[in-house]
Amino acid sequence: MKKLLLIAGLLAGSVMFANAQLLTKSPDKRVTHQMKALQKNLNLDATQAEKINTILLARATKVDSLKANTTDDKKANRQAIKALMQTSEDQVNAVLTADQQKTYVQLKETRKAKMKKRGGDQTTGTQPKKG
Repeated sequence: MKKLLLIAGLLAGSVMFANAQLLTKSPDKRVTHQMKALQKNLNLDATQAEKINTILLARATKVDSLKANTTDDKKANRQAIKALMQTSEDQVNAVLTADQQKTYVQLKETRKAKMKKRGGDQTTGTQPKKG
């Protein structure tokens, strides 16, 4: 009986590990997904889409390399990622028209609110109530 439980536990662990690997997407796939959403919501023209794709791909690649670098100071890595995100947001805003910028800000606020609702309020340390 113990062997059966051990085998079942190992099997469950290997399935969870395999699923975790499938959930981590490459920078190309993440940017492709982001671009689909941006083109749908912002009505980007071909030139804008190409420029933004380049910006987002460069950002995703750099962020992945910073996250993979676990030997350096984690606080410094987080600060570098934050600076990189701000720089890329500024670059994206430079490509967008004024109306697109307003819509882009609304999209980011909506996404931020969804994340906050899902993960709890980080400022107060409270978790969402389960229903």
